[in-house]
Parts: sequence; C-alpha cells; structure tokens
Amino acid sequence: MASLKSAAAKSFLNLKVVEDSTGLLVIGSKKLQNHDDTAGVNYTEKIVSLLSKIKGIDSLGVDYNKQVINIKYQPTILNTPKINKYIDLIIDVVVENLSTIQKCQPEQVDALLEQLNTQLNAKVAKVPLLNS
Repeated sequence: MASLKSAAAKSFLNLKVVEDSTGLLVIGSKKLQNHDDTAGVNYTEKIVSLLSKIKGIDSLGVDYNKQVINIKYQPTILNTPKINKYIDLIIDVVVENLSTIQKCQPEQVDALLEQLNTQLNAKVAKVPLLNS
C-alpha cells in the first residue's frame, strides 16, 4: 500500500528536471507554489532540507516564484540518478509518515525531521546505487 501511495505522491508532485549540468540539478514542480507556512513553519522547506544532509550536497534552495529546487552537488560523490533515488526515498519516507507529519506540532518539527532522517538513512543503506 505504501508503494501505491508513494507513486501517487510522485505523480502529484510531477517533478521535472529543468536543468542538469555537472554539479547542478534544478528540479521543478508546479506544486511548490502551494507551500504551506503553518504557525511559522514552512513544511516544504523542512522536508526538502532532508536533501541537504546527503553527503555531496553543497547547497540547495527553493525558489517558490520559479517553482524550482536548485541542488548544487559534488560530482565526484553524486550524480543525477543518485540524487533522483534520494528524492524517491525521501518521498517514500514522507508518505510512510504522513499521519505523524500532519499531527506534528510546530515545536516538534525538528525532532520529527531527525526521525525522518533516521528512516531515510536506513533506506539508503539498503540501496546499492547509493552505497557505491
């Protein structure tokens, strides 16, 4: 059931590669205009921040006006297929924890992100592509 929900989430987000050059990946999604800022917490940015914890990511930024995520990375460590796989795993983790995320109080967001990051790392450890 989780894989079906993940597929639906990926379809809903409709992520597209806008630019793919060595060291820079720009991903677009029209859904980025729909970011929520609830009680001073931007949940979209918090979820996207999970990417920043990945070894080889130098920086990332969300541009809501252009509806893109700019990912600067070290090409000696990462490449586009690996980043896409990380994104897929992040979506899986978010979908698996959707009810917990929805119930999360703003003051508990950082603890929740650590929990999600732990789950993401466990999934990453099982993917040969990401461990080579």
